[in-house]
Amino acid sequence: MKDFIVALSGHHFDKKQYPLTQYHKLKRQPDWRLAIANGLRTIVAILLGALIWEVTAWNEGAAYLSLIAVVCTRFATFDNTVLISRLFFYGALLAVIASIIPVFFIIPLTSSFVLFGTFVGFMMFLGGLALRYPPTSVIAASFSNFFPWVLGLDNQTRLNELNWFNTSAVLLLALWSGVVVFQIILPFSAPQAWRTLRRHLVGGLKQLIVRSTHVPKMAQIDWVADTASRMEQVFRYAGQLPEHHLNAMVKGTLSIMTVGRNLLVLENFAQMGRLPQEVAQEGEKLVRELIKPVSDESIAGPPSALDLHSSLSYLRKILINSQSFSERRDIVLALGALIIVRFEFSASRIFLTETVIFTGKSEGLG
Repeated sequence: MKDFIVALSGHHFDKKQYPLTQYHKLKRQPDWRLAIANGLRTIVAILLGALIWEVTAWNEGAAYLSLIAVVCTRFATFDNTVLISRLFFYGALLAVIASIIPVFFIIPLTSSFVLFGTFVGFMMFLGGLALRYPPTSVIAASFSNFFPWVLGLDNQTRLNELNWFNTSAVLLLALWSGVVVFQIILPFSAPQAWRTLRRHLVGGLKQLIVRSTHVPKMAQIDWVADTASRMEQVFRYAGQLPEHHLNAMVKGTLSIMTVGRNLLVLENFAQMGRLPQEVAQEGEKLVRELIKPVSDESIAGPPSALDLHSSLSYLRKILINSQSFSERRDIVLALGALIIVRFEFSASRIFLTETVIFTGKSEGLG
């Protein structure tokens, strides 16, 4: 009702400000595997840079190593690090190309600050515009960061051509080293995106069924938001996957989201004493069976030991004999939740176990 009142107040042009509560905020889920992978990639990149500096005794080795650390840190701030790293390199390459005009033509031929500032300001203006366009935002961010740095702006001196070559070489080699390391060390693949998403979903289902009876159950809105957030993270990490892979991911995730939501309905009713505990346990049995690794022959449906006929008959009998409106409403909701969990079982199980599109084999994740 509070949300409804807030919505109505907006239609009536109420001047009172209603701050957003935690109910309206999506929480970002930490991905420790991705963090560890990025840490390993950064270690390899820095060690490789240190080896090159040691072997070649390059006078720009310190700057080269520092830039490797900077760009690897920048790459690690994104979910889809492998794809972002390549775009970041393209932005630096554009910055080097754009700097050719002021370094080789404007600065040597004229001492006019107006001409120099006009060109540099125009290029930075283009970078700012591209920064607000999502498809080019990463390239523009790299360009805007490195373009002034490549120019070597100073009040008293100008950047000569030799220093420009050294600076540009250090920048491009550092970025190229980071890109190569991020693509070679623990490379991304479509099966990896599937495994990441399913690992997250299995972990979420396990959290639903292992909670103690003394711990408050997760709210339905939190489960939906958590599942959607995990799916969004994986999609951002996956980048441009084939359409049929994305459709299968969305379908499987929505199926598991539905199973978890209806399991929460049963558990909440049982915890509040509005439903027999045995009914909620039937739903938990289905979820436990769902996250077990199974063979291809058993994917078609749940085993006979988990047949819900007895629970459904029990609830229908209570529904017929009950005279209380609230009790009948709860029983109808519980019946619907059990039927939906049973209906979505096969689709969810296929998504969690099947890898035919990649390997032709079945692989369980539970």
